[in-house]
Amino acid sequence: MTDIALIWDAALGRADMALAAGDFAMDDGLETAVVISLFTDAPADAGDAIPDGGGDPRGWWGDMPIDAAQQGPTPPDVTGSKLWLLDRAVLTSETLARAESYAEAALAWMVRDGVAQSVGAVAISPALGVLELTVEILQGSTERQFVYAWSLSGVTPGGVMASTVVLDARPSNATFLDAAGALVEVGPNVLRPLFASGAQVGNLVEAAATNWVRNPRAEGAVVGTPGTAPTDWQFGLGAGLSQEIIGTGTESGVPYVDVRIFGTATATGIALNAYLDTNNVALADGQQWTLSAYVQVVAGATPNGQAELHIGEYGTGSAFPGFVIAAPTTWTRYSTTATVADPPYTGADGMVWVFCTAADVVDFTLRIGAPQLELGAAATSVILPPAGSPGVTTRAADTIWTPT
Repeated sequence: MTDIALIWDAALGRADMALAAGDFAMDDGLETAVVISLFTDAPADAGDAIPDGGGDPRGWWGDMPIDAAQQGPTPPDVTGSKLWLLDRAVLTSETLARAESYAEAALAWMVRDGVAQSVGAVAISPALGVLELTVEILQGSTERQFVYAWSLSGVTPGGVMASTVVLDARPSNATFLDAAGALVEVGPNVLRPLFASGAQVGNLVEAAATNWVRNPRAEGAVVGTPGTAPTDWQFGLGAGLSQEIIGTGTESGVPYVDVRIFGTATATGIALNAYLDTNNVALADGQQWTLSAYVQVVAGATPNGQAELHIGEYGTGSAFPGFVIAAPTTWTRYSTTATVADPPYTGADGMVWVFCTAADVVDFTLRIGAPQLELGAAATSVILPPAGSPGVTTRAADTIWTPT
């Protein structure tokens, strides 16, 4: 079913209805349900500290029982979350854990009511005073992701926070997304703004991170049929299918390669396995690794209307945790995270998969850009090696201070 879409406005820290083609924008109802669940204020419990120091526990009036004598003082279901309790919190690891717990509790009804098989949330602080929450919802074999960011400090977007934060050092290049969502590269010691919904909500301040994909710029590809994959990449094809390297370029600042897969499949299985680096990164038990990449179908259509992002784990056995991209028709950065577990896996790589069925007539062109495999629970800003010098690349930590 469809519903009037609620669009999250990170600059204002609220959701609202939007217009499209002179009418209300619509969605399939899932994200609207997520927004209502997360950003409606659930009532605080007796022991919770109210951010403004007052005594109002909030809560949605529609959850109040009509007849307290018959229904009891507490409704069986509570709409919303307690994320509002974090409004003036200091962004520590404890605060991030609370955000994840509040979000998962608010969305748990989806599992109880059969809307989803599982729900999860990952909270990070991508910038000073900014909380970013990634919600993952599994429906059948499809995983949906929604990302929301907002300021906990009450600073006006583009105001005090942006003008008083000073970058002390970052001895490496780095990237950020500008107000239009385009990737921008900057040199060492350049303070990076953080934009959401076209407005600056803070500054991008990150810990050090390493991209273990050596050639995220997709350099070295040779146009032709079959052509040559980018240096350190490899394309594996399904039986009966052929490859054509269409070309390389940049879209919204993101470097990419276009590969066309065509023919009639003679077996059911993977039509394309794009290995994003032919080297494996070393793993240790319990680590979390995140693979991200921009992916888009730019011509034709994949046989099942989707593509997949997978982390391959190898050692004693193998595992391929991943994320299904339900409709990869827009230039979007997708990510998937896996936790290394028994049996012991000692190496990993990143891959983009497309599946087919025997006798499928296949003809699609897939655009892949800026792949990144990094240690951690979430994708950080795109890390690129210097142009013409592929290699494992580390983005140094941002060191900042705020003048008093």
